[in-house]
Amino acid sequence: MSLIQLFAGLLAVLAGIVGWQMYRYPGGWKFAFSEAHHEDRQDLYAARSALRSLKVKAGTDLAAARARLAWAEQTHRQRVDRAHRELNALLTPDHGEQLAALGPLSLYEHELHIGTEQLPLAGIAAHCEPARSGKKAYLYVTHPDGQSELHPVDTDCPEEAVRQFSVRLQNAIAAGSKLRKQRSRAIEKAEEALEAVRADTAAVDSARQEVDTIATRHREDTRVETAQADLEAARDRWEETTGRRPR
Repeated sequence: MSLIQLFAGLLAVLAGIVGWQMYRYPGGWKFAFSEAHHEDRQDLYAARSALRSLKVKAGTDLAAARARLAWAEQTHRQRVDRAHRELNALLTPDHGEQLAALGPLSLYEHELHIGTEQLPLAGIAAHCEPARSGKKAYLYVTHPDGQSELHPVDTDCPEEAVRQFSVRLQNAIAAGSKLRKQRSRAIEKAEEALEAVRADTAAVDSARQEVDTIATRHREDTRVETAQADLEAARDRWEETTGRRPR
């Protein structure tokens, strides 16, 4: 940067300061800058500062209270969402870990997949038997309503592998029955927890009450009105002295 540019920049800054001072204290150079009118400027400055301080304080208090309300509301929503997710996880469990496979059959903790068909283990009875001809097995399934199905299963697995799969299938069904009872109790507790979290709005209610209290206090506070009247009086005095009314 050259000296000329630096000098031009300083002049621009100085012009801005002078312009702002004359805007704040209108009437001419002597009223804005001379020592003779220092007390007049201080009178106007003090009135402006008093009003601005009260308004800033009021705005700050209310903004802080509203921020606390927003935080309380967000925290409550997060707690409700978390409780809701925990309940949904119990209501809609996935198929679980894969336990075994036999040809097109895939056994999971909570489901038996027969090709593309997904059969929940809940309430069924099932076992596999090898076919006498080999390279085939039969899956017998009895549903909770008593209906039975027979599924031929193409497999190259030996007879022992078929019987092992059948044992694992029956064990998974038995384990699933126990897990369902536990999950049923867990669902009840999760539902109760969700309702309790939804109903627990004490922090939100307290924060909202604080906002209302502060807003009411500031509406009823006469200090701002008094400070505004004092500023208007200071503007009147300045206008009487200079012939110009400041903003």
